[in-house]
Amino acid sequence: MAVSNRDRISKGFEVLAAGLFEFVDHQMAQAAENVGQDWTKLLEARDEQKMGVKKKYEKDDPAVQLRVITDEWRIFGKVLSRAQQSLASELREIRNKWAHNEKFSSDDTYRVLDTMERLLIAVGAPTESETIRQLRQDHQRLAFEAETKKTVLQTENAIVVAGTGLKSWREVLRPHDDVATGNYSASEFAADLHMVSQNEGSSEYVEPIEFFRRTYLTEGLKELLDRGIRRISGDENASPVVNLQTNFGGGKTHSMLALWHLFGSVSTSALTQEIQEVVGNRKLPTKINRVALVGIHLSPGAPQVKEDGTKVNTIWGELAWQLGGKKACAYVAEADATRTNPGEGLR
Repeated sequence: MAVSNRDRISKGFEVLAAGLFEFVDHQMAQAAENVGQDWTKLLEARDEQKMGVKKKYEKDDPAVQLRVITDEWRIFGKVLSRAQQSLASELREIRNKWAHNEKFSSDDTYRVLDTMERLLIAVGAPTESETIRQLRQDHQRLAFEAETKKTVLQTENAIVVAGTGLKSWREVLRPHDDVATGNYSASEFAADLHMVSQNEGSSEYVEPIEFFRRTYLTEGLKELLDRGIRRISGDENASPVVNLQTNFGGGKTHSMLALWHLFGSVSTSALTQEIQEVVGNRKLPTKINRVALVGIHLSPGAPQVKEDGTKVNTIWGELAWQLGGKKACAYVAEADATRTNPGEGLR
């Protein structure tokens, strides 16, 4: 049985509610007049006094969750940025349209699922955000397949007109089989630093040798790699911080992946000749500690618990944990708990 756009959005709101539950409940409970008091009862009493209508609210109702995130800005403004709160505002409007049985186009559905995923990432709900990501990718794949079938049908029914000798673009530049059939994974067509740092994704992004085999070294990328090599080799005249500025799709993530793989565990002698020429005779350290900090995968409002049990509250704690696990986090534990810059503790 075909799944409608409305069905996908309905499923999305179920997952969203589960992901927001702990975050919203924690923030609202902390702000309650008496800590531990049921905040929904306070909200019901306040609304009854204001509007004269008695309503009942449930903590797992996405409409209630989205409402408090947007209305109680004094509470959530401390843990979510304005941009992140605007995601909740957008979803609140979508929830109203959904409740009034409005129709959703394929593009609308993609936008809704994408917004849900971003909000779940912001509140620190990785399991639910991954579920939404799968929903979004499945929807994207099916929409692509439908569009491809439509295009093929139109081509088959088209009137053939004598050409001028030029071949069809399909003959000159045939799409990859996965693209042509719509059976593709988004991770294979879009670089993601976080996924690569977790050793996830397709081989052309995850495997250093394959990555550089497929990468054309522009002059800008060569310069960036050269700066990194000089700095890591002890040249203090080389820039310690590089601000990458390009247009959308200009290669910022690809450039960061190049640095990530260059300073990985694979010997530069196993990489392409171009990379070996960039490195030259300069000797790199035997071991280089790499850290990947991707903003949308860090939550400013909720602590993250790592696989070794370490609780990380700030970007500084995340940096320390990636550098040396629980032992390294001990140096910045106090600053991480109070959410302040650890200063020399991090050094």
